[in-house]
Amino acid sequence: MMSRSPGRRPKKYSQASRLHDLIRILEARYGATVDELVEECQVTRRTIYRDLEAIVDAGYPLVSERQEDGHVLYSFISGFGKMPPIVFSLEELMTLYLCRGQLEFLQGTPFHEDLDAIFARIRSNLPPRSVAHLERLAEASSPDFWGSKLFGATGAVARSAPGFAEAAVLPD
Repeated sequence: MMSRSPGRRPKKYSQASRLHDLIRILEARYGATVDELVEECQVTRRTIYRDLEAIVDAGYPLVSERQEDGHVLYSFISGFGKMPPIVFSLEELMTLYLCRGQLEFLQGTPFHEDLDAIFARIRSNLPPRSVAHLERLAEASSPDFWGSKLFGATGAVARSAPGFAEAAVLPD
């Protein structure tokens, strides 16, 4: 049995469970203040702020709005819960992975951080073997767009595309 240090209260529930509860609370209402969330979750204000930041980092469209009484109301963007998931075809995924390498000039900018977040979400929804396969294809097949003026029907992309699509069958 694990002993705990004398002055520390046991946690009511884990961060994952608390985040799930916060998301459900914010989806069910127009919004909630930090004080309301503190009361409902029985944690500190600091913990609620950390959890709200984790929700934003996970990609949820959380917004904050200062009310007339000075309190800040946290809520999700209207209609967020009704948005359908985005589904990509194999060709669209290949295009995204292929073009990602061409955006390396954004390194060190918020745009590159957003791009990393987008690809993290894509990777989290695909089997690891499929992700590895897409990354290998993009690495091996990435044309040098810089300096190439023709991207259309006769350009660099068209010349590299025929064999690329055939080789892109994802492994089982």
